[in-house]
Amino acid sequence: MAHPNGFTLPLATVTALVMVVSSSSLLGMALAGRQAQLAELRRRQAEDVLLSAGRQVVEQLQTTHQPLLQSWPQPAAAWPVPQPATTPLGSLHLTALQPTASAALLTLELRDASGRARTARFRARRDPSSGAIVNLRLEGA
Repeated sequence: MAHPNGFTLPLATVTALVMVVSSSSLLGMALAGRQAQLAELRRRQAEDVLLSAGRQVVEQLQTTHQPLLQSWPQPAAAWPVPQPATTPLGSLHLTALQPTASAALLTLELRDASGRARTARFRARRDPSSGAIVNLRLEGA
């Protein structure tokens, strides 16, 4: 006849193993969630940098090219492309400008200190009465 307490050690071992596996699974899910949050944070920070760069270009266009804004839309060839600007974010280049009657598509390249380049497209809306650019939206990065 088997000893009645002979099942205690195997039961305790199986229970401990189940607890280790379940805690490892929970830890893995928590780490995966953390990685997803960090990736989302990096994506938003990159968008913020690009949007800030877009605002700098729009500000430069509004201060140095006001007559062109008043006679918008001009053909893209009529717009002088601003020289690359050095900003705290890096070197900023306006690579394309496509004005239409009420908006313009701007393509910017931002090259950071490490030489990594990011390209973004913006849609800038203009107030027809004042000529000022009143809305800048990131279309794609």
